[in-house]
Parts: sequence; structure tokens; C-alpha cells
Amino acid sequence: MPSNTFLNTFFMLSVLATSATACASWKLSEPDTVAVHPFLPHPAHVAKVCVIRASGLQHGVTFVSRDNGVLVGATRGPTYFCYYAEPGEHDLSIEADAWASAQLHAQAGGSYYLKEEVAVEGGRVRGLGFWVDEAVARSLVDNAEYAVLVGAPQPERLPGMLPFAPARLRSAI
Repeated sequence: MPSNTFLNTFFMLSVLATSATACASWKLSEPDTVAVHPFLPHPAHVAKVCVIRASGLQHGVTFVSRDNGVLVGATRGPTYFCYYAEPGEHDLSIEADAWASAQLHAQAGGSYYLKEEVAVEGGRVRGLGFWVDEAVARSLVDNAEYAVLVGAPQPERLPGMLPFAPARLRSAI
């Protein structure tokens, strides 16, 4: 009969292999041009949201971002991406080993910057989101690379070069 040490080692290796496979299924690429620039003007009828992860901590862990359930991008290490959002209410989720969220009321023509920070809680990696102003965002972008999501596990739908998130539907009372 196998020893408890052997079983514990086997279990830990299985967990690590599964985690590595899950992270590896998300693929990011640094394109030659920035499709949605964080600081240039954008269409006045939409908002622009940029997600910036300037920290190199937990560099290999992918933080997947969804806005109202729509996949809009991901970060890994010091990277950032931007997308367009319909004016209205938005619930952004940051998915890693553990989830976190940030809320936004987007206005047409507005630009919003979400700084992702890395937290490790009980061995689980979590991406925490904090809204920052443009001056802070500029300094964060200086230390990060623009990256787009080009690969995702099935049945995920890639956001494309110009990601867009609709506003949350209001419920009728």
C-alpha cells in the first residue's frame, strides 16, 4: 500500500500540473500596434476602460477579466489592455486562483483605469482591482506592456482586437 507521503506528493504534483495547464490555456500576445490606446481620444459614444497590472509578482499567473460576464482581456505579469464599454453599470471580475470584482458606472466619453494588484491568501493568488486617475495610470503603463488575449480554453469566445462590453441590463421593478 502506498505511504501517506507518496500520496501527498502525488496529490500536490497533480494540483500543480492542473494549475499549470489551466494558466497555459490562456495565451497573450504583444501586437505591433495598440488597438485601444489608454490615453488617446476614443469614440465619444462609448467609455474606455483600461486594466493595468504593473506588478511582476506571480508573473506566471494569468488574471482573466470579464465585464458583465463578457471576456474582455487578461493580464500576465506587468501587462495592460483596454476595451470599450457601453455607458451604464459594469461589474468587472478579475479571475485567478480566487476571484475579485470592481464596479463602474461608465459615462460616454469617459476613460477609466483599473490597477490590478496581486494578493496571495492561503496559497491562492487573487487579483485586486483599484480605480486610479490618469496620472497614476500613465506611470503604471510606463512599466507594463500592451497585450491582447489571443488564446483561451474552449468554449471561451475571444474578445478580438476591439473588445466591447455592454452595460448591465436594469431589472424592471
